[in-house]
Amino acid sequence: TGGSGKERNLIYQPKEGIAGKRIPGKKTGLNSEGIRVMTPNEWGRLQGFVGYAFLDENNIDKFSFPDGLTDSQKYKQFGNSVSIPVIECMANYMLDCFKLLEKQQVEIVQALLKTFGYITKRDVMEKLNINAAQANQLLKTMTEDGVLRRLSHGKSTRYAINRPGVILPPYSHEEKVLKLVRTEKEITTDTIQTYLGISRDSVNVLLSGMAKKGLIKRISRGKYSCD
Repeated sequence: TGGSGKERNLIYQPKEGIAGKRIPGKKTGLNSEGIRVMTPNEWGRLQGFVGYAFLDENNIDKFSFPDGLTDSQKYKQFGNSVSIPVIECMANYMLDCFKLLEKQQVEIVQALLKTFGYITKRDVMEKLNINAAQANQLLKTMTEDGVLRRLSHGKSTRYAINRPGVILPPYSHEEKVLKLVRTEKEITTDTIQTYLGISRDSVNVLLSGMAKKGLIKRISRGKYSCD
């Protein structure tokens, strides 16, 4: 009923032999309509503190207020708190939603893999509109679950469906050069520049680095072959 900060703390609980009963020291008899004041413990049960949130492994309730706390203070503290069962219910609902979203994300990643053969973290971030940390976690989980196979490391890490015999098109410049040199037997810097569409300096750095790694062999100035 309430009003002006004087909320009533009443419940209806009819009991035979109680209504109108006279108690020594009281000027009037007990309420004849079966209406009484709620106890602090009842408030605690409604809010999920008493008999719910503080049960130990033996189902013993460990909740208690400090000694000497008045009922008025107990009412006030319970009234200012949140209902623990409600928060638990909301949290479980959110977890169910997260699981559903994660399942949808996995399905989208699998669809991308079927279309393109492989994906990168950048692809996942852009397609799912998530940040780098979220993309990393998703790819890590899918890899650990055996759904994905990690093909490379570093800035351009690629992932493919974890299936034997998966042949992927070349992705990095090194992979593209290796594919070409195995086909043509010999390559030149001019050929690679046209093939990759990058500057002459970038081609020189790329081929020089691959030669140092032993991936290709330098035949003469500007010419390379399979090692």
